[in-house]
Amino acid sequence: MPVRLLTTEGKKKYNCLVYYPERGIRKITIPKKRINRFLLRERYEPKGLFEEIKPYINRVGGILSVDDTVADKPYSNPTKAKLIGYFWSGKHHQVFKGINIVTLYYRDPDGKAMPINYRIYDKQEGKTKNNYFREMIEEVIELGIKPLLVTGDTRGSQLGKSKVF
Repeated sequence: MPVRLLTTEGKKKYNCLVYYPERGIRKITIPKKRINRFLLRERYEPKGLFEEIKPYINRVGGILSVDDTVADKPYSNPTKAKLIGYFWSGKHHQVFKGINIVTLYYRDPDGKAMPINYRIYDKQEGKTKNNYFREMIEEVIELGIKPLLVTGDTRGSQLGKSKVF
């Protein structure tokens, strides 16, 4: 199975290094317009992530855990990019400008751990991180996950608001 590493070069193309065990490393040049068309054509949804990992996990008896992270965007203008805002950053120990990603992880009884659902925080939706957490748990349970335990940090939660079950 080839291993690919996408790197950028110049303003109009990407270089992709592809490692083939039997042939070594090959360089492929891909125009940026082609990559952008592909990204615009595809629609990435959280359910697609679950479908990709479903065959590799034991869906009964694992641990669900929610966490959020801020992808730093210190030089971006929040008025020009709808997903950029100011969020508490554990990395910086203060409110920081970036994109907030809420991720639901699953560790199955065999020890395999991976993300199974996510949300990108969108302030225009008017939802809290707890709302996203609830939605994600409900979705994965409908898709067949039967967790033994559900965990998450308490930053930003209020007593009673984080109760899901």
